[in-house]
Amino acid sequence: MIKIGRFNELEVVKKVDFGVYLAEHSEAATKILLPRKYVADDLEIGDKIKVFIYLDSEDRIVATTEQPFAQVGEIKLLKCIDANKIGAFFDWGLEKDLFVPFKHQNFRMFKGESYVLKVLHDERSNRIIGSNCFHKILPCRVEDLTENQEVKMIVYGETDIGYKVIIDRKNLGMIFKNQIFQKVKLGDELSGFVSKIRPDGKIDLVLQKSGFKNKLSEKDKVLEILKSAGGFMPITAKTTPAEIADIFGMSKRTYKQMIGMLYKERQVEITDDGVRVL
Repeated sequence: MIKIGRFNELEVVKKVDFGVYLAEHSEAATKILLPRKYVADDLEIGDKIKVFIYLDSEDRIVATTEQPFAQVGEIKLLKCIDANKIGAFFDWGLEKDLFVPFKHQNFRMFKGESYVLKVLHDERSNRIIGSNCFHKILPCRVEDLTENQEVKMIVYGETDIGYKVIIDRKNLGMIFKNQIFQKVKLGDELSGFVSKIRPDGKIDLVLQKSGFKNKLSEKDKVLEILKSAGGFMPITAKTTPAEIADIFGMSKRTYKQMIGMLYKERQVEITDDGVRVL
């Protein structure tokens, strides 16, 4: 079955002046045009070709060899290239822009800004659209998660206290800023862990797992960064928490614990002007 909004491998069943017609097989009733500008000179009847299927500006099903930034079901950071009285339009790598109707906008969108969207096939209109109403379009099944579970996340928003994330493309959660020790931006795809599932169903996450094993890996990380800097870094008690987080991707408190462990193991020495690998 041909899937709209996705890549399909189809067979060339007919050649015409303005392109070729594709189908699942030569006897199939549904035939889709691949316009001439996308047809390679050596493409012949019976050949198989991988194409993306979508609707053109006149809502006709067509094929293209262009590569969209996201298929139906995928979530991606995209740029708004126009916003008017009927909705917003996004560049998603194809000739026809991706349309986001007002009912699929969680807040007003503006031209020139980028937003995290999920690409959907609206079966009622048979159109491919975008949406950032994640609370409506995601399953949000908290019962599928457990505390300390490792997950994949996509950052889709920022608040004063943290970053909103989509968990495994199914649930919504939050990483608090006081738990982040690396640079994070909209659209980032991250690995992390569920730290708490609240009674109201809200989910807290962290990027680093707590516990002794994690501390050992953090210790090794500090040592490797010191070695890559030539074995010495001018990190002292006066170095700010922000500088520590930028260099090592951890809090100043964690860094001090790791340096203390390395010092006790006689792998580093601490001087007034910095830290040196022995």
